[in-house]
Amino acid sequence: GRNYDLTEDGATRWLRSISHMSRGEVYFYLTGAPTGWFSTPCLFSADLLLRDPEDGVVERSRGDLPGGNNAGYTSGQCHTFVMWYGNQCLDLARNSEINSNAKY
Repeated sequence: GRNYDLTEDGATRWLRSISHMSRGEVYFYLTGAPTGWFSTPCLFSADLLLRDPEDGVVERSRGDLPGGNNAGYTSGQCHTFVMWYGNQCLDLARNSEINSNAKY
């Protein structure tokens, strides 16, 4: 579905709109920057607002889809381009796994 409200409340409403039956068909992955005193965040401005670990956009604790299939967490990857670590979409091994499990 589409979500035009990118606030926390909008995300919560959107997640509630996914039926429990459909959630069982969703496989998702989480990513984030390494944590610790001397680690570099994905995006310095986002790091001021988000709790670690986070990927520059989403906190790991808020990336879960209850009832979905959490396929794992990768440290050292960011949400998108122009961040400190590599873009999560460029993980060829994970992309291959996603494609092999796709329902299309």
